[in-house]
Amino acid sequence: MLILSVASIISTRRFVNEAFSARGTIVKTWYGGLYPTIRFTAINSDGEAQEVEYLQILTYGYRVGDQIEILYSGKNPQEACIKRFGTLYGFQIFTTLLGLGIIIFFCLKFFYCTRNHPD
Repeated sequence: MLILSVASIISTRRFVNEAFSARGTIVKTWYGGLYPTIRFTAINSDGEAQEVEYLQILTYGYRVGDQIEILYSGKNPQEACIKRFGTLYGFQIFTTLLGLGIIIFFCLKFFYCTRNHPD
């Protein structure tokens, strides 16, 4: 779990460092704004502008018409993400805490069992 978190953090940092920035507009929201559809203009690898629309998952607090800053891959503009800490790193934080929780649980269980049942 922790290895997955570290790999994902490295991948996200690489994406953030290499990504282009653009202003996007929320054009639709699903499930109370949890899944906004965002439209923006990207400059592709050939230097041409192209209109892109993509669905951002597991984010909240946006309404149709909101203007936001997004990051996108120059090689694949569909690979985009809202430029917000929670959107970029939320998965990694969750998996890190879950992995640490599992480790702590098993360490406590091990110490409790060896302390109460010495052989």
